[in-house]
Amino acid sequence: MATNINSLAVGTLVLNNGQYYKVIAGSPFKQLQLLTQAELNTFFEDNSWTLSYSLDTQSWASYHDYTPYGMVNTRNLLYSFNYDEIYKHNILNKYAKYYYSGSSQTVYASYIDAVFNVESDKTKLFSTINWISKTQNSSGGSLHQSTITDLMIYNTYQCSGNIDLVLKTSSNEANISNYNMFNKEGTWSVNKFRDVVINPDNSFIDSDLNLVTTNLNSSLPWYNKKRFVDKFIISRFSFDNVSQNSLYLYDVSANMRLSAR
Repeated sequence: MATNINSLAVGTLVLNNGQYYKVIAGSPFKQLQLLTQAELNTFFEDNSWTLSYSLDTQSWASYHDYTPYGMVNTRNLLYSFNYDEIYKHNILNKYAKYYYSGSSQTVYASYIDAVFNVESDKTKLFSTINWISKTQNSSGGSLHQSTITDLMIYNTYQCSGNIDLVLKTSSNEANISNYNMFNKEGTWSVNKFRDVVINPDNSFIDSDLNLVTTNLNSSLPWYNKKRFVDKFIISRFSFDNVSQNSLYLYDVSANMRLSAR
């Protein structure tokens, strides 16, 4: 049933065709005015999220950092709609940048969680994470000394926290504390990861898959940082996208042995 706008008080919110308006005074009749994004934020808390679905595997494939009102695509292009913006995805030098907040755009990190669960009924000690990747700049040139920027390891009760990766080079190899990643014949590896969880009975990753940093302490004495021992581990390979280069992750693996206990 249609609503008579003149019967509504000034300031009343009205939902019309998927958009919110407010009633404002007019002459001779009251009018509807579309709410701005800033006004929406004063009335509503944004708890929305975006997932993509793969038709090939018939499964949910990935979370995304943008929360559009709608999306459309052509054969080669993808567009999404924010409240008052149309955004074209996969633009060169705009990777992981979405809608504007004022005059700026947040650069979001990209990551993939890989589960290592060989011989799932056996407890293993995990020692090294390995991966093969390729990084290209906007001109298509290969950057042989560049790869993911961060790594995180976790299981049911342990977590390494976010590890900022530093490559071993001839200029820093004299002191092993200056690096935590090395490249051998095209394979990247990290073996300097330890558990820094304060209380394993409390959450260290929230429902949005973000770290609960209050339950992590990277400053623990070395003798309190334990190796990762469990049936499995999950390794989060992250790329901060600050460089706006393209990263291709081809293969991941983990070195492990059966636990002696």
